[in-house]
Amino acid sequence: MGETRTELSGDFPFLVGLLSSSECEALANHRGRTDWETADAGENGEQRWLRIPSHDEEIFAYLPLLGRWRADASLRLFKEGHRVPENDLQSLNWEPLAKVLTLLPPPLNAPAIPPFPIGFGLVRNDDFQEPTALLCSWDSLAEWCDRALAPRIECLRFALSSEGTAIVAGAPLPAIQGASFYRNGDLWVPTGFKLPDFTWPELVEEALDLQDGETALILENGDFDVIASAHWINATRATIRLNAKDSQEEGSL
Repeated sequence: MGETRTELSGDFPFLVGLLSSSECEALANHRGRTDWETADAGENGEQRWLRIPSHDEEIFAYLPLLGRWRADASLRLFKEGHRVPENDLQSLNWEPLAKVLTLLPPPLNAPAIPPFPIGFGLVRNDDFQEPTALLCSWDSLAEWCDRALAPRIECLRFALSSEGTAIVAGAPLPAIQGASFYRNGDLWVPTGFKLPDFTWPELVEEALDLQDGETALILENGDFDVIASAHWINATRATIRLNAKDSQEEGSL
């Protein structure tokens, strides 16, 4: 007698994945999707199930999952190419991503600065990144300019803030005290830090609503300054001395 088979093709409206709870922040960019849901997978709360529509298969392939399945309308899980279900998740308590991924509170003492969503916060980076920008006091930069040789000055550009600080970019950077940064896309990220895995610079740039030519200086505490291209000034002894008279003139952040 011939074997009886159940035709499953086209009967998988869901994709289901298993992920570590510590990796949930990788889903932060999709927290507004009401059709993406999660459920506790047991294991002392260390793992969660993720259920998404099958048409999001391209995104699904890049998520940091421990396992991947297709699921039918009854939430029976099937491995690719298999006809026997491995699990049934219909009885679980599914809830939208937004309930699991809450937003960070605003930074203290900075009520006007919006916080990064979870997943956009900086994490420690053990890999060396060559610094290409320096945040320093305007007085320190002006004093360095008085004693530096012209070729050392003229390989740099700078932008000023009304708070008495300057961001200097170029190489080699001045040997003065300050916080160093490296360029990642249109972001200046503090050396010793990086964006979390699966949080690409383009996503942060979009969240900050950066326009053409703008870059963002990201601080360790999550604060940021947006720098327009017109605010950068090519460094010479003359331009630094001129702006030393009033750091609130054109060139302010």
